[in-house]
Amino acid sequence: MLFKGVKPNILALGADMKNNIAISLKDTVILSQYTPDLSNYENYEQFNKKVNDFLSFFDIKKVDMAICDSHPNYLSSNYARQTFTNVFEVQHHKAHFASVLMEHNHRGDCIGIVLDGTGFGDDGNIWGGEFFVKMDKTIKRIGHIKNMKLYFGEKAIKEPYRIAASYIYDITDDIEYVKSLFSDYTDVIELMPKTPYLITSSAGRLFDAVSALLNIKHKNTFEAQSAMLLEYEAKKHKTSKILDYKIDNFVVDFSMTLKQLQKGAI
Repeated sequence: MLFKGVKPNILALGADMKNNIAISLKDTVILSQYTPDLSNYENYEQFNKKVNDFLSFFDIKKVDMAICDSHPNYLSSNYARQTFTNVFEVQHHKAHFASVLMEHNHRGDCIGIVLDGTGFGDDGNIWGGEFFVKMDKTIKRIGHIKNMKLYFGEKAIKEPYRIAASYIYDITDDIEYVKSLFSDYTDVIELMPKTPYLITSSAGRLFDAVSALLNIKHKNTFEAQSAMLLEYEAKKHKTSKILDYKIDNFVVDFSMTLKQLQKGAI
């Protein structure tokens, strides 16, 4: 779409967790205050009011383009689709990459590595460990952390032992072995062969799995707790040992790393 002569008013609606919105005014971008998880009704109402207040305060009569996350079920994205006619959807991690380019006013070609927890990918899977190349005005995904099976959906993010169990089961295809690793949760783990799963390349979930495999944290009491505790423990140790991993056609496979961790080879 071309806007000739006059720069458009662009409204960006943000994601569902840690939501910020932004609006462009000629050469300026105005960022909103932070709103927590929109799945909470009061937070969603605050988000709704925030959008209306922005448009009213800056006297925006018409939004030329509304930009939202491409996730099909994000509340912020569905709000955009239902409220505005001119909606442009952006993949979550491409938006992360583009924001860094904008922050540093970088217009040339470059490589971007985005390590994150969750984002709906262009292939319908959950991305989060992505390698991009920006050429001209296009961002292309050229590689990623190897896709792994993730059972139990959102519940697994809150209880990382489920992620570790999912990954080891994906690697070994041996449910009895997985049960032996997490003997306190055998009633849950034995459900995995009959449970639907997601496919993910998430770096955040990889950190969660490692934290649980090392018995640092099996269940989170707040967001990213297991990964934070893993970082804390890592900083206490000084070692030059590098665990095994494999890179094939720009896909980074940490299966061997996870096997060594669960066997205590560190």
